[in-house]
Formats: sequence, structure tokens, C-alpha cells
Amino acid sequence: MQTAVLNNTHHYIIYDGVCVFCNYWVNWLIKRDRKDLFRFIPLQTKLGQTLLSERNISSDKVESIVYIQPEQAYFLKSDAILNLLRELTYWKSFALVLSVFPRVIRDFFYDLIAANRYTLFGRHKQCEIPPPATRQKFLLEELD
Repeated sequence: MQTAVLNNTHHYIIYDGVCVFCNYWVNWLIKRDRKDLFRFIPLQTKLGQTLLSERNISSDKVESIVYIQPEQAYFLKSDAILNLLRELTYWKSFALVLSVFPRVIRDFFYDLIAANRYTLFGRHKQCEIPPPATRQKFLLEELD
């Protein structure tokens, strides 16, 4: 399998593109991404599937965002959230507070919300099309 080439100047977030809750948080992150660090990839795209496969993550079992820092690491579930928050200037302290809780406890609550996200928040029929103002932050095609 050919490895997808990721730009080292950005970090990548694979998310459920049909999940209303997930889309809300993507938009929340975009508003706070003052360093223009994040790029977003819907789970339902070929690129999203390729990146998961390269990391031996089964897309059938993903009820989580995947946060990728190219050539460094990738994070799942609550670890992904904590590491994302650490990149946001005003949210580093909140990430520090959350990191006090053991991963098993953080992931329990993360999994509870993730398993019920469609019931609680709804589901789009297809991935939302990003507005022109933020379109450059989404990778909807394969990278060259």
C-alpha cells in the first residue's frame, strides 16, 4: 500500500463527517486554530481510510477522532482531545486539568458519548461541504 504523504507543517484530524456533534467540534477547533495548524479529513473519504489503514486502525471500529502529528505520533479518544487542546493557546490549562484523570476514566466518558453521538446529536445524510472561508482546512481528496 502506498503511504499517504502528509505535510509536516500541519496536524491532521480524521473525524466522522456525518456526525453533527463531530462537525460542531471541527468548527469549534477551526475558530480557535490561531496557528493554522490543523487540517481535517472526514473518515468517509478515501484519504481518511488510507491513513487509518496505514496505522492499523480498523475503520469499522472507529468511534473516535484520530489526531495525527506527522512523523511523530497519532492519538485516539481522550488522548487525541488532550493533545489537540494542548495546541490551543487558551486551552492548555484545561488539558492539564483533564490529564490528571487516568486514561481509562477519560476514555470511558469519551466512549459513552461516541457510542451515542447519533442518538444524542443527530446525523447528516452525507458529509457536510465546508464553507468557502474554511475550505482550505479540509482534505477531501488524496494528497499527492
